[in-house]
Amino acid sequence: ALLTDQMSQIVSLPPIPPMPEPLDDWYNSAEVMDKFQMVHETLNDKWNQDVERIQNLKQAGRDTVWWPFTQHGSIKADEDITLIDAAHSDNFITV
Repeated sequence: ALLTDQMSQIVSLPPIPPMPEPLDDWYNSAEVMDKFQMVHETLNDKWNQDVERIQNLKQAGRDTVWWPFTQHGSIKADEDITLIDAAHSDNFITV
C-alpha cells in the first residue's frame, strides 16, 4: 500500500494566496518545495518497490508455476518469460 502509515503521509500545504495574487511566490516558497519534494520521494520509492517486486515475479513464476506446454525445459532463464502486470480494465505493462 502506498500509504502504510497514513498519518505520516499526510501533506499539509500553506494556504494559497487570494486571487488575483500570482502563485509564483507560493510555489517557490521553501515550505511548499520541501513538501512536494517529500511527495516526489515517496512516490519514487513506491515506484521502485513495485518495479523490484515485478522483476522478482519472473523468478518466482519460473520456480513455482507448472509449465505443461514447454518442451524439454525451454524456460531456462527469466528472460524467457513475459510477465504481464495488469488488473481488470487497466492498461498493462510487460517486463
